[in-house]
Amino acid sequence: METDDSAKQDQARLLDRLAACETAIAQLYEYYARQLPESRSVWTSVSEDEYQHANALRSLHNVLRRYVFSNLNRFRPAAVTDTWTRSVRP
Repeated sequence: METDDSAKQDQARLLDRLAACETAIAQLYEYYARQLPESRSVWTSVSEDEYQHANALRSLHNVLRRYVFSNLNRFRPAAVTDTWTRSVRP
């Protein structure tokens, strides 16, 4: 049971970090929309898509509270953050 609770906490952190990545990407696209007025509609559209992805990931918290991914070790929360921060700098 303790392992299951720990896995659920890791799962929640993973979803939070993935949602944060999607939000950051959406914000980047918003920046592009402001900087590139000739293609604003494209960047605004893809930004909205990224916000929808972030919202979908956040909504998974409610659905997955009772479940654990079958292979959670494949997706460590720290790995998401580490990979993201190494590859993207503000």
